[in-house]
Amino acid sequence: VAAQWRTAPEDTVMFEIAADSFCHQMVRSIVALSVEIGRGNGEPDDVPAILDEEDRNAARGAAPARGLFLWRVDY
Repeated sequence: VAAQWRTAPEDTVMFEIAADSFCHQMVRSIVALSVEIGRGNGEPDDVPAILDEEDRNAARGAAPARGLFLWRVDY
């Protein structure tokens, strides 16, 4: 898995992620967790332990679908 946050024109923030496969709502869960930590509700060092739990509730839910879109699929 490779992922990165970056800024774009017009105060847009983009999250890009690439992987061989994804679980249902996986990207939305990662985005929600990242946003919560960015807001000060947790520490970046907490992320590995949260991901190791393999529990969506530990990941603080899923980000709203609005604004998220599939960019490309490679086979």
